[in-house]
Amino acid sequence: MRCFFPLLTLTVRKTVCNNVKNLMFMEFHRVTLNSVALGKVPLHRKVSTLIMSALSCVTENDIRALRTICTVEPNQQYNIEEVDMYGNTALLKSCYLGRLECARTLLEFGANIYAVNYFGQNALTLASYAGNLQLVLELLHRRTYQDFNLSSLIPAVCVAAMRQHKVLVEYFTTLDPIGTPNLRTVHGLGINELGRMLKPRNLPQIKLVNKYH
Repeated sequence: MRCFFPLLTLTVRKTVCNNVKNLMFMEFHRVTLNSVALGKVPLHRKVSTLIMSALSCVTENDIRALRTICTVEPNQQYNIEEVDMYGNTALLKSCYLGRLECARTLLEFGANIYAVNYFGQNALTLASYAGNLQLVLELLHRRTYQDFNLSSLIPAVCVAAMRQHKVLVEYFTTLDPIGTPNLRTVHGLGINELGRMLKPRNLPQIKLVNKYH
């Protein structure tokens, strides 16, 4: 006599799994609809916010909803590697906006740290643009500084210099003390020249401590 218990067990497990995903989906929309009703979501974003995507969660800095999406990601509808009109994945957008917790959540769930947008910018380039030291450190725990620079049209230290993020420039220089002073853009500009391209920004700089940890 053939035994059908294994098949029955598998069916039950799949049913339970699907029910959990459906409940998470319903919870996300309940929270989103409440946010719209309470006026927490701007009018021009109401329609796009109701579309469940990692990119929209990063835009709204909604960590709870982002974790929900990452959990059910195997369904194509919730693809965390979806790109926007600039070729930014949710991780790249998190770096551009300097949103550390969004980036950590995406990396925890396997977001592609090797992604590059249509402008040749990678995660480190964009985090350097935002000037977020903690985010930069998080990325460099997972991929080397040299490897990041090989996949970007502009080295991260050049971006930091143009944005006058002095803390990041100093940190990147410690990672490559020999090569950094000799870096040149395609226009022949070095780090010092890039730093003088823009007027000084009156932003507080974070003091460096104990090798940036």
